[in-house]
Amino acid sequence: MLLQTEPLDTLFFRNGKPFNRGENNWGESLFPPYPSVFYGALRTAFFAQNPQYFPLAGTSDDPTSSLRIRGMFLKAWGDSYYFPLPRDLIQEKNAGDNCAFPLQLLDTPSLSNCSLPKVLASPPDLIAETIGDGWIDQVTLSEYLANSSKQFYFSDLKDFVTEEAKIGIKLTPGRSAEDQMLYRAGMLRLSPRQDKGKAHQECSFIIDYEGINLPEQGFLKLGGEGKATHYKHIHELDKNSLIPAYSAPKHQVFKIYLLTPAILNNGWLPDWINPDTFFGHYQGLKVKLLTAALGKHLFIGGFDIKKRKPKPMHRAVPAGSVYYFELLEGEAEKVKEVFHYQPFENTPYAMEGYGIGLVGGMDE
Repeated sequence: MLLQTEPLDTLFFRNGKPFNRGENNWGESLFPPYPSVFYGALRTAFFAQNPQYFPLAGTSDDPTSSLRIRGMFLKAWGDSYYFPLPRDLIQEKNAGDNCAFPLQLLDTPSLSNCSLPKVLASPPDLIAETIGDGWIDQVTLSEYLANSSKQFYFSDLKDFVTEEAKIGIKLTPGRSAEDQMLYRAGMLRLSPRQDKGKAHQECSFIIDYEGINLPEQGFLKLGGEGKATHYKHIHELDKNSLIPAYSAPKHQVFKIYLLTPAILNNGWLPDWINPDTFFGHYQGLKVKLLTAALGKHLFIGGFDIKKRKPKPMHRAVPAGSVYYFELLEGEAEKVKEVFHYQPFENTPYAMEGYGIGLVGGMDE
């Protein structure tokens, strides 16, 4: 089922940095929110509609245990959908435009501390720099996955959200202000900049989920402070129209682009890859990991409403990261079945929407 959620106010999504007295009085907000934010919001909405089941939360009889987030998409400017920029794309330094180029896949030099057989390098005639918080539209992502273009235009994060500072103070249980507990927080308003020549329309999220039944429309409490967002189910939109089409690899080399952050059992590696040889067997396929383009790891936690305490913190691979593989055994169509719009690793976190991958092709 597809659900669209639109904010009614500013939103706040905490990152993993400390926000304690004496350490930091500025609360930073991240964007986009992690998939678990929507997973928790949908569970909360279900229990709000069915309070008689709340005592079963977290037990073997939990009616939300089959809830699964299959994907999340940013919608902006009418019917345009946007995705995190792949991390194997770079831009020319001081170019002045938002045009990205792919890194080149090369053999690892003999004198290198890289244990993988391949490395990603910028073209020799290009002074390159990495891109922070880039986003590409659906058409551009399709071209990237199909390997049908060598340049990709992207948007900046500030084109979608506007940060608004909020000043507050911690309150005592009696609702009076505590001394020396003043703080500031960066609230996010999901609204495109007007100087971009776009019609005024706030951004929204499309969530692909299954496993529970919710009313056709209602409200979700999203992020810090439980800000309200209005949701409605979308029946006229086919989710296959949101997912870039799969193009079978022309050669034995393919890549997996992470649509959402991935919490993996072995850090940056899925547990089905041997960390010494980088060979792996997964659901009838034999592959070899050639290289990867990873961003800085994330710290992902959360809050357990029933236990009323924070959840354990986990390190995660950020969205947009790309893994390059060589297919050694198996058919190209099997690659689609196993990896395209599927979890990169079958963990409990995959149910919350972490580690959803899309398959892309490569030149020989």
